[in-house]
Amino acid sequence: MEVRDLRTYFPTTRGTVKAVDGISFTVLEGETVGLVGESGCGKSTAALSIMRLVPAPGRIVGGEILLRGRDLLKLSEAEMREIRGAKIAMSFQDPMTFFNPVMRIGDQIAEGIIRHRKLSKKDAWEKVISTLEVVGIPAPREVAMSYPHQLSGGMRQRAMMAMALSCHPELMIADEPTTALDVIIQAQLLELMKDLKKELSMSFLIISHDLGVIAELCERVAVMYAGKIVEYSDIRTILRNPAHPYTIGLLESIPRVGYKKERLMGIEGSVPDLVDPPPGCRFSPRCRYADEVCRRDPQLTELREGHYVLCHHPIMGG
Repeated sequence: MEVRDLRTYFPTTRGTVKAVDGISFTVLEGETVGLVGESGCGKSTAALSIMRLVPAPGRIVGGEILLRGRDLLKLSEAEMREIRGAKIAMSFQDPMTFFNPVMRIGDQIAEGIIRHRKLSKKDAWEKVISTLEVVGIPAPREVAMSYPHQLSGGMRQRAMMAMALSCHPELMIADEPTTALDVIIQAQLLELMKDLKKELSMSFLIISHDLGVIAELCERVAVMYAGKIVEYSDIRTILRNPAHPYTIGLLESIPRVGYKKERLMGIEGSVPDLVDPPPGCRFSPRCRYADEVCRRDPQLTELREGHYVLCHHPIMGG
């Protein structure tokens, strides 16, 4: 999949919120790409834009989303429904919100299987059971007969992943897959996702604010800030030689085992108002390296092969 100059805006009484403002990235076959940044930077809106599920009054105002060369933004809603679930699937951030509370888990998963795989209800239910087993759910028949409120948070997250995987999509988008889960369940889910990638040869787009999760799963990473991608490279480069001050700030704010610090470094200030962002670089009001040049819009620059930075003063050597 290739995303080119994607723009998703939300009109409000105060003005237009440019939630996603010209982002571009690719996900290769069999690859896991991470989209990382603070809450409110536009990560989830980017994912919903790919699925064409942006809630009203938001709308995609420009760009291209190419799946094997086919622009999803030019498809009719009927054509898009055939893509969702079958070609691209999404595991949402809060399963309790996206599961229907009055339908059994198994019925909700079977619905997509019947539509896309054209199976009978009986065969679809057997597929539901086998998919629940794949994502590591014990007693899958019992879980399939359960309602969402009867499951723990970790079980709901696995059931949501089962729903996304049930039709063997080429690309799975996982939005904050480990949020609000305890560390043991988080570790189990991360291992599960690595196993699924090996077994099913799928591509993944992982949305997260947690660089630890991204480092565990992804080959390449796009760092988002205030609706824009500010740095884009392979995971090793991002972790060892970050060049954008925002990426460096994110890494400095993470506690690390074996490193003793009295106080973690933080990024001063707050995310800008996307109705009225600062002129030029959107990170400049919080950046220790900002000067008058930063009042002009920076251009995405390739520092090294495959390492792109949106900054007037990239930090060479991290």
